[in-house]
Amino acid sequence: MQDKTRYIIPHGIRPVEDSTVHFRHMLEQVSTLRSLLSVASTSNLRWVSLTQRFPELDDVVDRLALAESLRSADVRQHLIRLYQAYVDEWNTVESVLSGDLLNPAIDQPTFV
Repeated sequence: MQDKTRYIIPHGIRPVEDSTVHFRHMLEQVSTLRSLLSVASTSNLRWVSLTQRFPELDDVVDRLALAESLRSADVRQHLIRLYQAYVDEWNTVESVLSGDLLNPAIDQPTFV
């Protein structure tokens, strides 16, 4: 088995194609989740916000609740916590990653 993943390393040499496309998509995803989760402090209102934008989440909850023998309310709460943790993690690293990946490659250290 061979790992064919194209890893991005901020070594100052940019690939021919735009390596920031996926990163920009992730930033947009985080921005969307951040705004949806910030509309209210209660789980019920956060869930309404999420499912207005992503209605398929209700199906995910139904399937997970059935498969894992959990209450739907518990699955919804777990998903809200998961998405909030994702946003919180991005809040921590976004500026560092943005600087490395979105700025021109000038005076960046070489990683070997």
